[in-house]
Amino acid sequence: SFLCLECSEGRIELWDGPGGRQLATDVLPGLRRVLATPSGCLASGLDRAVLVHPEGEARELPARASSVAVDGLGMLVAGEGRIFSYDGQGEPMATYAEPADANAMGRVGDWLVVGFGDGNAEVYSRGTRSPEPLRGLQATPSSPVERIIGGPEGTAVLGYASGEWGLWDLATGARLLEGRLHGSVVHLDYRDGRLLVATDLGAHRRVDLGVFESPYCELMRQVWDDVSVEWQEGAAAAVDPPSDHSCSAGASAVD
Repeated sequence: SFLCLECSEGRIELWDGPGGRQLATDVLPGLRRVLATPSGCLASGLDRAVLVHPEGEARELPARASSVAVDGLGMLVAGEGRIFSYDGQGEPMATYAEPADANAMGRVGDWLVVGFGDGNAEVYSRGTRSPEPLRGLQATPSSPVERIIGGPEGTAVLGYASGEWGLWDLATGARLLEGRLHGSVVHLDYRDGRLLVATDLGAHRRVDLGVFESPYCELMRQVWDDVSVEWQEGAAAAVDPPSDHSCSAGASAVD
């Protein structure tokens, strides 16, 4: 794996993470974002995006870049009124219509999620080239979107320059979860039901999102097992799961 450093005066450094060796350097005027990829460092500067390879070559990607992103499918570069998609080696894959002033991007299932400098975010279909969004995300912070990744199925996690982060349902645009850390969110990672959020000031948090992965009936049975009482006539009384509920089969009765 590679370690990519954003240094002063537009300097990019590519290091071999396990070996601790510096492999390549480059300078990009107006450097604003550096991201690690399987094949090197993806960086954006003044209307330019480059991919710095460990062999020392800096390949300029063919777009007047306003923003770059890395997701599980490869790389995204916004510019020239489009979003260009590249595989992990920097080879072109697809092109999408670009909303103006895209600040962060991420592909999540059949959707393309785009975040903006004012904090708003929109959901687009990856199956069409239409510039019109399917919907906007609700209750977003008023801060630039910095990172976007997929969360539990049908959701996306967005991180903001203010340190705020949240989980959104992409089918409805509803916000499901929110939090805040000190600094600007620069790293998001979701795997095995757990979300890691980290900022440029070293603040970080791990959040268990496993409940969003659980089947509905499994979750309901867990709730009935954990909370097997209800308030009756001013006191807590033990109750069985509702017999007429579709998930009651297999639920534990109260002894």
